[in-house]
Amino acid sequence: MAFILKAAPIKQSVTMYLLSGLFGAILGAAIARKRRGKGLDMAQYAAGYGILFALIGLILTIIVDRTVI
Repeated sequence: MAFILKAAPIKQSVTMYLLSGLFGAILGAAIARKRRGKGLDMAQYAAGYGILFALIGLILTIIVDRTVI
């Protein structure tokens, strides 16, 4: 038997925390650049802020999903 995998549509909630993580990464890199950081400094700030904003977006997504449904 062959298994047929169908691509599931991306939910709105998934894109919410991914976009917030991307926004956090851009914001973190901008803050590091403003503080005259080098490339690795910008990467570290981008990673830290990206993780923080993605977690905030995930928590907000869970709260919204639980209150709406």
